[in-house]
Amino acid sequence: MTTIFTNISPITNAYTNFNHFFYLKNTLNAKEVFVCVWDSFVYEDSRFYQGLDSKSDKFQKLSENIKLLEKLMKSLGLKYQIILLSEAWERLFKKSHYSQIFQKIMSKISVDDLKKGFDLQYIPYKDITLSRLNYIVADYLIAVNFAELFPELTAKNPKYYLS
Repeated sequence: MTTIFTNISPITNAYTNFNHFFYLKNTLNAKEVFVCVWDSFVYEDSRFYQGLDSKSDKFQKLSENIKLLEKLMKSLGLKYQIILLSEAWERLFKKSHYSQIFQKIMSKISVDDLKKGFDLQYIPYKDITLSRLNYIVADYLIAVNFAELFPELTAKNPKYYLS
């Protein structure tokens, strides 16, 4: 069984979110997917609030966006589990050795390194905030230590990590 850990930020119901799961199914032949929803990141994005109406709050809106993705995963026949980054983040940093690893990684990234990144011809790079950089590093640590952080979901780490 091909098990994958991936993340998604369902700020909107954009086609790219749907394409992500088609890619998992059709290209990677995913059977089981652990989906880390970057809820904290979604709540920081102004585009998310543009989609809110007077009838729903931010938690309801995120829930609606997730439910739409769940319908897609079900229709593709993916066995999936949704995990919120805020919950995974809490589990990761409860363990001091992961906090130390996180800090070690972050201490190796300099402002000059970030400046060099702006020269890359990768459009979203200029949209990366320090907050998002923290999420990226934490997400990776969560993925590679998933079985330890979520023993109730799996006994072994996912085979692939797709970010």
